[in-house]
Amino acid sequence: TQQENSPWLIKPVDDSLAFPVDGSPDRTLFLNPASLRSDSGIGVANGPRLTLYHDPDCFMIEGVEARSLLQQVRIHEQGLANNSANPRVRGVMKRRRRIRLAPSSVDTAATCLRRHWLESHHGWPSEPLGSIHIETAVHGLPDPATLGTLFHRLVEVGLPNPVIELEETPPLPRDWTIASAQRMLDDSVLKQVIEEYSTPDIDVVETEERMRILSGLLIGGELGQACITGEYRGWKVEGLRTEMPFDLGLCTARNLALSSWTPSGSKTIADIETVIASMTGRIDLVLALGKDDGSSAYLVVDLKTRGCGGKFNVTDPDSGDPLQTVSGTEKMSVAEQELLQEHRMQLALYALALESQELAKPEEQRRTILPPALYVAANGRLVSEEGSIALEREKLIELLSILSLMKVTEISEDIVERLSGSAAEACRSCPHYRGRVRLCGPKGQVLGKVSES
Repeated sequence: TQQENSPWLIKPVDDSLAFPVDGSPDRTLFLNPASLRSDSGIGVANGPRLTLYHDPDCFMIEGVEARSLLQQVRIHEQGLANNSANPRVRGVMKRRRRIRLAPSSVDTAATCLRRHWLESHHGWPSEPLGSIHIETAVHGLPDPATLGTLFHRLVEVGLPNPVIELEETPPLPRDWTIASAQRMLDDSVLKQVIEEYSTPDIDVVETEERMRILSGLLIGGELGQACITGEYRGWKVEGLRTEMPFDLGLCTARNLALSSWTPSGSKTIADIETVIASMTGRIDLVLALGKDDGSSAYLVVDLKTRGCGGKFNVTDPDSGDPLQTVSGTEKMSVAEQELLQEHRMQLALYALALESQELAKPEEQRRTILPPALYVAANGRLVSEEGSIALEREKLIELLSILSLMKVTEISEDIVERLSGSAAEACRSCPHYRGRVRLCGPKGQVLGKVSES
């Protein structure tokens, strides 16, 4: 049967088994080259495959000479040289780039540019590699991130708005001047907020009690009293806005050459005329302040709940988290200074976002931007650096320019070296250092698996 179906056989004309006569079109043999490659059809099991050539020119007998590998390499190099000597002239494309940066990334980059590079350009997760011992919150309190979310939400729905009306200051949008009473200590508000984010592993009673303590610190402190009485360091609180959205776009670089690798070397393929860094987010709290003489300003407040979890000591603050300890004067503690230093770039970003919004208004409707402040929830204090906003703005723009270059162009690892000296203290809180496998760390320190001892 296999031979009867062979493609090499001429088939009978009909059932009479008579074969076609010479010269008949039926004696034409039709062969399928693809079928012959898989089955030669010569009746031999596992026989050789056949390759069918349609013309003798396929064999390329004439003009073909055997070349060694060295000869082929030299021919290839000669071709590259010829291309380099006679390059094709191509116009370089003119482009604009818009990049997106998270507001929180500026603090990370300001502390350690290498960590930002590893996470944003190499996709490293911001979690330690390998199991490590993590001090968990006591009494069933939420994790630090959830605790912070609860407090932010409580401020959003329960912070009072005094709305002091002044005639000489620029008008405020309607949503800034909706008067509200203090509700942060109301049982119904506390329960509502906790229910929004409750999970089975959270002790609702302990969490509600902790939120009540933190609310009491805020209401009894400078920020809470300003929102209740409408008086803040010689200013009157005309209104406030929680979770204020912003959308900031800055030109952070110009005239960058975008290159690409080619066999004959790096070639410029595009000219980036401008790079726009786009950042969107929300500011925790902004106070609109004014005076009877017509002076007006905005105060940015960023809420921080560090130290409000497991280490927080309700009965003896001096034995609790370092942020609970205050000197009793207006002078900042070391822990407060470190917290402010860590988030200075994010504060500068918020101030710059407000300033850009004000510049879009007529000059007579603009408000000045006061030095932004951190609210330390662990002790109820407002802390700020009474320095030049312009100086911090310059540092921020310089940092954003560096981040833009990293985003658009390829940079070598030498530019983002590991930290050394006092700056390397930041490595202790870095996830790439704290894991069982150290992926990064202070300059000169051996990386890899951490010994159990």
